[in-house]
Amino acid sequence: MGHEIDDLAMPVDTSDSEDRNCYIVRAAAKYVTHHYDQFLASVRLRTSQFSTLARLKRNGPMTITELASDMAMDRTAVGRNIQPPERDGLIRTKATAAAGRAKQLLLTKASEKRLEAAKELVRSPKAI
Repeated sequence: MGHEIDDLAMPVDTSDSEDRNCYIVRAAAKYVTHHYDQFLASVRLRTSQFSTLARLKRNGPMTITELASDMAMDRTAVGRNIQPPERDGLIRTKATAAAGRAKQLLLTKASEKRLEAAKELVRSPKAI
């Protein structure tokens, strides 16, 4: 892909082994995310959006709070991550009577088609 792990990470003092290990893990995660973002670009999805859509497909409708908990993410981060798919018609929201102000996130037909195309890409040997 033309990027090395060191190109994608901020410089850090790696004289301490814990710092070095943390740096290596964070840099590797950033590298893998960058790789998959480029790979999924052909279906107009980012890695975070793919993960969100896949989670909703697997678990069914969820509130932002439930999704955040399920994905071990901050609620506000999930709220930001769902804005592009919602804008693109891949996720719709539905008010829930039981949850008060909370809204459920639901997949649309368009998201199911795009998610399936993304899954085909991710399953291919080129993804690895």
